[in-house]
Amino acid sequence: LCRVSQLGMDRVVDLQIDDGDRAVHVIVELYDRGNIVLTDSSYIILNILRPRTDKDNDVRLVVRERYPLPASRSIPQLPSVDEMAKVLRECDPKTTLKRAVAQPGLFSGPLIEHALLAEGLNPDFQAELNLTH
Repeated sequence: LCRVSQLGMDRVVDLQIDDGDRAVHVIVELYDRGNIVLTDSSYIILNILRPRTDKDNDVRLVVRERYPLPASRSIPQLPSVDEMAKVLRECDPKTTLKRAVAQPGLFSGPLIEHALLAEGLNPDFQAELNLTH
């Protein structure tokens, strides 16, 4: 095992075994029903657990096709404390804290809920907060 990487921002892990032309990739998709794909060094699919065709995106995940690598996206810039305070001040007072924090759209609901609980905050608490700055 030479390298373990995440493909894009998706729940897809690329396990690279060996280097150069002899490299193979075991790609593990950790969403929906999941999938495991074995590719060569050029990401041509050698074997796949669940072949499928996505007609909407013209993508075929089948043997002898190239695995569609996601376009590289940088990790988004996190909002500052001031920006988040502004979001909370301007949101509907009846909105839950979890929904208000999710407004910038960077993180999933379960991740936001986990972070709020870890900080001792109730995610279902109404966002009607007294923020002074």
